[in-house]
Parts: sequence; C-alpha cells; structure tokens
Amino acid sequence: MSKITREKVKQRITLEAQETTITWDKSNPIAEIYTHDPKLKRKLRMFAIQFPDTFTIIDDDEEWGNITCKFPSNLVAIRKPRELSEKEQMRLKEQGFKLSQNKRPEEGV
Repeated sequence: MSKITREKVKQRITLEAQETTITWDKSNPIAEIYTHDPKLKRKLRMFAIQFPDTFTIIDDDEEWGNITCKFPSNLVAIRKPRELSEKEQMRLKEQGFKLSQNKRPEEGV
C-alpha cells in the first residue's frame, strides 16, 4: 500500500471533518483538545514549549494534520460576546480595511 501524501490527505478531509474538540469533565482536572485548525495548532505547540509543565502534546499527526494536547481544565473558558457601539464597529471596520490594504502587493512591480 502506498503512503498517502499530504496533498491527498488535504483533499480527502473536508472542512466539516477538520474539527476541534475539547473534552473534560468535573471529575478530572485535565482537559484534552483535538484539532485540525492551523492557528490553534501553532498556539498549542508554542504553549507546549513555553509551558511544558502545563501543556503536553500527546499526538501530533503530520500525516493527517491533527494535534492532540492535554492541559488543566481550569484553562477552558467561554466568554460572553463582545458588545460594541456602532462607532466602535465602524472604527474597527476602517482599521481592518486599512490593514488589508497594507498587505496587498503593489501593482506594476
């Protein structure tokens, strides 16, 4: 059987299947996170290096593109949505537009 290449894996795993799951319960002080999210994977790897006594990578599957990490369950948090006034929303929208314009390559170069 031939080895599956990274390109084939990315084609086979749909966005719906690239899930993030956080598991914990009241009886266990340790939570576990499983994710395909690239931004979250980078953050978990960075935390595992910076805080090795707190974050432990238990599986980093390059072939399938997922990572599993254990950490104290007291770090799991759900916050209420941020409430912004219309003025704050417009300011942030303009700021985001300016940032996106700065990232675009100049034409004619």
